[in-house]
Parts: sequence; C-alpha cells; structure tokens
Amino acid sequence: MRWLTTLLLCLGLLAQPAFADTLAGRWSGAAPVSPGCDYESRVTLQTADGALHGQVRTVNGIYSLGGEAGADGSGTILVDHVSRGTLHLAGDRLVLDWRNVACQRHAELARSDTAPGRFDGAWQAERLAMAKPCNASTTLSLVVIGDQVMGEAFAPWGSSAFTATLDADGAGQLQMRLAKGAVRFSGDRFQMGWVGGHCGSEVALGDRVPDAVKLAAMRRTREQAQDAFTSLAAAANAGRKLDYTALRAASVHNAQWAFFNNKAEAPMSQGELAAKGGDCDQALLNLDQAIAYDFTMDTAHALKADCLRKTDPRRARIEDAIANGLVRSLMTSGNGKSEKTAYVVTTGREIDDVLANRHIEVRTRHNETRGSDGHFYAVVQGLHVAGKRKTLQTVYFNIDAFVVGRQDKRLRERS
Repeated sequence: MRWLTTLLLCLGLLAQPAFADTLAGRWSGAAPVSPGCDYESRVTLQTADGALHGQVRTVNGIYSLGGEAGADGSGTILVDHVSRGTLHLAGDRLVLDWRNVACQRHAELARSDTAPGRFDGAWQAERLAMAKPCNASTTLSLVVIGDQVMGEAFAPWGSSAFTATLDADGAGQLQMRLAKGAVRFSGDRFQMGWVGGHCGSEVALGDRVPDAVKLAAMRRTREQAQDAFTSLAAAANAGRKLDYTALRAASVHNAQWAFFNNKAEAPMSQGELAAKGGDCDQALLNLDQAIAYDFTMDTAHALKADCLRKTDPRRARIEDAIANGLVRSLMTSGNGKSEKTAYVVTTGREIDDVLANRHIEVRTRHNETRGSDGHFYAVVQGLHVAGKRKTLQTVYFNIDAFVVGRQDKRLRERS
C-alpha cells in the first residue's frame, strides 16, 4: 500500500523531508485538455506545517493529491493513490506532471488568493470497539481542502475510502462504499456517523492531527504521566497511602494499556481457574502477570490477597488495600446520571465493573458521543435487576482515557 505511505506523509504522520519555504501556502490552476483526456482538470494544492495535500477535480470526480518535496521545491506527487508524477518550481509557477490511466497531464499552478478554509488540513479519529463482529477499533484519516473531504477508515477487517462535500456549517453527506452517513466539523473537532458495511451503525469522534508544537507538549505530558504511574504503583505495592484516581489516570500511558481486549484478561482467567482448583502457587504466577499488564485490575489484586491470606498476611493486606482503593476511586468518580456526573473510566473493563456493582445485567444500548464540553462519553442503557423487579437505566461514562491512550500509542509508534 504505497499510496498509504504517501498519504500519511502528506498528513504529517511520518517523517518527511523539509518542504521549501517557497512552497508554503495555497496553489491552484488547471490541467488543460490533452491527447486521450478531452476535459480540463482543476487542481488545488496546499502546504502548511510541512504537510502537502490537495485535490484534482475532473468531470469524472474528485481525486486526492499528495506528495513530498525537497528544499529546492521539487519532488514527487501521487494522484488518486495510483498515478505518480513530479512537481517543481518554475519562476512563480508550480508545475505538476503526472500520467493517469488515459493520458499524460500537465498543470501550472499559481499562488491562490483564496484564504484557507477554516477546516483545511489533516484530521484523525477513532471508533471505539463494540460488540462482535465489531470488537476492534477503527481509525480514520481525513484531509479537508475547502469544502472537500477525502479520507479512509481502517479496521482489522479492511479499509474503506470516503468523500464528502461540506456546507457552510461544516456538515456534509458521506459518499462511502456499502454505507451511508454524515460528517460534521466544528472548531477543532468532528463527528462522523455511518450505517451499513461490516458493523451496521458506527460513530467516530476526532480532532485535527497535532502539529509539531502540540506533539512536543504531548510527549512531555506522556513522560510525566509515565513517571507518575511508576511512582504511584510503587507506593501502592509498598502499602503507602496514595491517590488511586491519579494512579488510574496515569495508567493509560503504560505501554501495555488497552481500552478493550486487554492482555491482562487471559492470565486473569487462568489465575481464577487455578485458584478455584486450589492451586494458589500457579494462580499467583498468573495474577502477577495480569497485574504487570494492568495494575488497575482490582479483581486480580483481590484474588491475590485471598491466595496470600494464610501464607503472607501482610502482603494480603496490601493487596486488599490496592483492590479497595481502585474500586473506591472508580465508584466515587461520578454517579452516571449525566455527562457532568459520568463515571470516569480508564478501560472497557471498568465499564463492566460499574454495571456489575450497580446490578445492571443486560445492556440494551451502548453509544459513544462527544459532549458540548469537548469530553468523550459512552452512554449505556441496561436492565437493573433487584429481585423480580427490572428497570431500564441509563449510565454515562467519561471515556477520555480511550482517546488519550490511543494518542499515547501513536506517539510511541512515531518515536
């Protein structure tokens, strides 16, 4: 998938050569009629913050344009992910040459007086994992130029390209293979929803791709959080008092963290089976592995305490204190009645823990949304069971940790 590498270069997500300062800004022009292509193409190109992206508009549709340039203003381009070409500066003109399936194209672009659109640039988003068959995250990469949106959704089961034309309010209808949907941009955020395809109904929430300054700040925050997590986990293991809410918040920067499909789940299940069979020696090995993957797994600490109660009562008390501190931090983080009072969770497992503690046994609906305050929320409806009485309840969860954790993962991948 060479075109994806080029697209990511354009989005600023991969290392790339320095762009010439002389290229900075917006360029536009036309590729005239040529042998084999009896139509004119309009070309728009924009560079900012070291990223190059654009579009080619023809009678047949709108096609993505990306590429890379060196310090002398010359480089290579890729149109519609498949047609390769070159670009170079010639006086005050930017010259592009490429070949599509039908003909050779040539365009000379001039600097455009058109101000950049308020949503111009590169964007990214995540869709949370849901129930099967959608129990994995989907990531989205988008480029906006003027009123045109071009992007692709990537999931373990495949990828799907999409386009949209935005109205004056930043909203548009998605053109997507096997699905229909809509997208809306507002400030530095956007929300995209679609119906059809592999998962039926999906919603993704996203932001602009961070620039170099923001990336540097994110790296500093990540390093501080990693140090805090290490110190807080050490304090917990030593039996000292600590802020378990701060520990849980910092845990998303652990390299083993995952909101769903946590690596700790398998050794935790093995530890439960071993403990149930009376083999605490094996159970402790499994539980230590689970805790290494996810220190915030309160059930692992609680079961470890049970196994140690006779052989090491002091260590058992420490593990009990950790388990109780984690549960208390989770259950007092909110009451789940609204976005403002949502439970603050750091993993999907904590959502399950809250529902279990509140005796909500059957989920009837689970949606993700972005509140007016900019935070991310999961809204879960389920049946609360009290004896023979069953009532439908709605519970709100703050899932900012999902976004923070995924950003942290992308930072690790770029390091």
